[in-house]
Amino acid sequence: MQLFMDRYPSSALRDSTQNMIETLRSKLEVKAFENARLYHKTGNYKSATIAMAHAIEDYPGSPYQEELQYLIIDSHYRYAEQSTNRRKLERYNDAIQAFHTFASRFPESSRLSEARTLFDKSVLSVSQLEADTKTNSENR
Repeated sequence: MQLFMDRYPSSALRDSTQNMIETLRSKLEVKAFENARLYHKTGNYKSATIAMAHAIEDYPGSPYQEELQYLIIDSHYRYAEQSTNRRKLERYNDAIQAFHTFASRFPESSRLSEARTLFDKSVLSVSQLEADTKTNSENR
């Protein structure tokens, strides 16, 4: 359709073609959001974070931006919880970084307190993991 618009810019069908493009783009945006949310709902947290990041990048003006950004924090946190001890530190740090991004982009969000709870839990887990690592290295 975009090719039609480019080739025939003064066509009588220009307005209807533009409306179709906008409708289809909106449907793709919803599909990207629902796809990412489904990964999260089914516990595929790594895939969820990737799909959410792509949706945020592909649809910067989306009304789903705030929800996607929050779900990225939640997905990183849950992925860290399921990880081996060797990987937890890195993954909790991903959740912490995602919180900072969320808080800076959406400082008035209704989900900020939920996000802060995940942030606090992640910081606590990082502290515990670092303390455990220090204790284990001293005992060797």
